[in-house]
Amino acid sequence: MIAGRFPDARGRFGPFGGRYVPETLMPALERLERGVREQLPTRGFKEE
Repeated sequence: MIAGRFPDARGRFGPFGGRYVPETLMPALERLERGVREQLPTRGFKEE
């Protein structure tokens, strides 16, 4: 993640970047991404 930018709905940063991971890891990666999106803007995260 660069300067707070998130990938688009297809998991891409701009026209060329993307997620190139085994399909079996996608559920874990999506769960991690959801957690990051939820925690980054919180006051507690910023203070820590």
